[in-house]
Amino acid sequence: MGALCHGRGRALPSVKTIVTDKQNEMAQIFTIRNANALEVRLCDYGAALTSVKAPDPYGQFEDVILASENLDDLKKNPCYFGAMIGRLCARTDKAKFTVENKEYKLTVNNGKNHLHGGKVGFHNVRWSGKQGISTRGEFVEFTRISPKGEDGYPGVLYVKVRYTLTDKNRLEIVTKVNSTEMCPINVTNHAYFNLDGHQAGGVDSKEARISNHIAHINASKYVEVDKDLIATGKLLDVDGTVFDFRKPISFNYGLERLQDNKATNGGFDHTFLIEPMITPNSILEEEDTPTIQTSGITLNPFNQCQNYQKEESEDKKYRLYLAAQVVSRSGRRLRVYTDRQAVHLYTGNFIDRNNGKGDIKYGKYGGFCLECEDLPNSVNLEGRKGTDPSFKTSYAGPKEQY
Repeated sequence: MGALCHGRGRALPSVKTIVTDKQNEMAQIFTIRNANALEVRLCDYGAALTSVKAPDPYGQFEDVILASENLDDLKKNPCYFGAMIGRLCARTDKAKFTVENKEYKLTVNNGKNHLHGGKVGFHNVRWSGKQGISTRGEFVEFTRISPKGEDGYPGVLYVKVRYTLTDKNRLEIVTKVNSTEMCPINVTNHAYFNLDGHQAGGVDSKEARISNHIAHINASKYVEVDKDLIATGKLLDVDGTVFDFRKPISFNYGLERLQDNKATNGGFDHTFLIEPMITPNSILEEEDTPTIQTSGITLNPFNQCQNYQKEESEDKKYRLYLAAQVVSRSGRRLRVYTDRQAVHLYTGNFIDRNNGKGDIKYGKYGGFCLECEDLPNSVNLEGRKGTDPSFKTSYAGPKEQY
């Protein structure tokens, strides 16, 4: 994002301890940087992305992530600012599913349904964290063991998430999951972006929040949902709708036309099926599609060591596809690549004076999310009559790795 800023040296990765005001509990904020002075901060509570300081084309740096770095706020995070989401992101119909002829009842936390992994999930718990340097750049790696039955899910789950910041200004997020029993998995990150700076998402900001952002999404179909925003198993064409982002268009165009959508509170909260062969519009300056490399990972058991680590060997490569790209009037540009099926666009419709950094309170449409994931509610839809065959469930199990 943006241009290089010369004359700024790279500091060593650092760790800062934060403490709650009420329970005197602790968490840690990790800071990593690249050679271009891009800086990323991550918290071990929720394995959350809390800050990305990125330059505009003139070398002016701003923090473009909406989040709080106060632990009390991170523990009470109804908007999931920056957090990792799992075991199942999005909404699971009637908070239940069946795997291997056994029905599992999940935590109900969204009407009569299950949202973003439940009350604990991945977002509402402290992870083990460590940081170091690989051949791709500085990284922070979070691990946790989710016990059997947590939020109603089967099996003991071993989860590893690594954030790596490269000198090409790419923040790579790689997730690995193993389970002792077959368990459906759909993991994403819930970072909120405002490319004019997180302060532009504040309720008192004179900026236009995200309405001036221009977006392109590589999709000709999006997921049909019911009145409770539960995926029905059908895909709809974007032609002639506000969901057509195949040519760059401002968020404001759609937001103005979705004001009467009570289910989404007047904004986008929709999943798009990515079409990897579409070439992005040249207005947004397409670049070569990257790959992500990760080191060989042993998931059971994890190395829970907190020590700073230098890692040399990297032996796995994954092909990524361009899901979406967004640019704001600041000139900062965000491109999102993924190996998953879909990307979910959420425009912060339910943000309501939530605490942010620097005593800022964020407001409606203060930031946007691009959540890379498999199609939602697939565990209840795959194979059902009338369901589009694109709805496929990913699993982790004794012989299955996600």
